[in-house]
Amino acid sequence: MSEMSVVRGRNLLPLRILTVLAIGLLVGCRQANDAGSTPPQGTSVGELDIHAPEDVKNYLNGYISTVNGAIPAEPRDADHAVAIPAGQDALLEGWFVYGDGASSGIVMDEVFGLIDGKSVKADAVNRPDVSAHFKNEKVIRSGYRLRLAPKEFGSGVKRVDMIGRVKKDGTLYRFPQPIFLSFP
Repeated sequence: MSEMSVVRGRNLLPLRILTVLAIGLLVGCRQANDAGSTPPQGTSVGELDIHAPEDVKNYLNGYISTVNGAIPAEPRDADHAVAIPAGQDALLEGWFVYGDGASSGIVMDEVFGLIDGKSVKADAVNRPDVSAHFKNEKVIRSGYRLRLAPKEFGSGVKRVDMIGRVKKDGTLYRFPQPIFLSFP
């Protein structure tokens, strides 16, 4: 499934191009910042009290844009898992909204990765490219950055489901397309 097909009825080719450009900027900025700072870390495992992603019936629109700075290849299934090099964490980055993004886009207060029944909280990040695409300032905080440490989950192919939560009422939302990672 391509990024353009995730939000129905909208041509997201300009967003895909902006995402690729933003990745280049982020990588350059991250390399400059890595010299003196600690990269964002996922919070402790176990903050979300669900074990079966299928139990979450509300769907998110958005995209898992990169894994360790690279755009994941299609198809995204267990047979085509993204290989995570030995000694490295997996860093997933992207954006999610509930609704169409343009008028009724709801940004998640929290985003989690669900892997092997355990949850890891993502860091929220600004996505001005998403906000500009939808012409909606409310969705600027739709971005996330999720770091998964292999030591927490062991080796092998792991399914990662992305779950969002709105704090006000506790409603959960699920991105319908999981991603598969292969840890050494």
